[in-house]
Amino acid sequence: MKKKIFILLIIIISIFSFSGVFADINPPKSIGAGFEDENNYIKLSTESISFSYKKEVLKRIEPFFSINLNLNNPLKNNDIQAGINLNYEPFNIGIGMWNSFTETASPTYAGYAGASILLNFKFEKIIIGSNFTFKMLNVVLDENGLNYYFKAFPEDLAQMRGFSAYFGYNFFKNENLDISFYMNFMGNYSIIPGGLVFYKLNDAYSFDLKVEIWR
Repeated sequence: MKKKIFILLIIIISIFSFSGVFADINPPKSIGAGFEDENNYIKLSTESISFSYKKEVLKRIEPFFSINLNLNNPLKNNDIQAGINLNYEPFNIGIGMWNSFTETASPTYAGYAGASILLNFKFEKIIIGSNFTFKMLNVVLDENGLNYYFKAFPEDLAQMRGFSAYFGYNFFKNENLDISFYMNFMGNYSIIPGGLVFYKLNDAYSFDLKVEIWR
């Protein structure tokens, strides 16, 4: 409860301090507030701290970097990603590399690393996005520090592919206010010889209400 009150105070202060802020409500998991412009994204919630930076260096080419820290244990629960976005409105395609340290990885592994493909599409009020990941490396922590090992066994490969996606709808937008609703879900997929792809959703879906305010 104290975290939620703290975040609500940040939302109120932010509205009067910055020109472009947003509130993000994801019941019952978290509430958060953040700031966003054409290059920067920062969000603080009762669950995590997120930051990303992107910058167009050539026409349609946009390098990016992002990090997410879980507040319960930011050193052992974090995700880092870097890559390049290719902007072709209304499509956005990204490729990148990621590294994740998580307490739930396994008793043996400190985390994982791999490659990712990001796809985003926006048409009028509809917003759709996905992030397909491929776990290529196990991260092991021993007396010599962090070590990265390639996955080797075919039976592992089917378990190394995952994805997250969202579907959004923009309810209202004018020069001062933007209200959008999002459904987020996760799952995994397998590719078998012949090119067939099988998808499986898990139960970790959630809903977000995002309210952006500009002054």
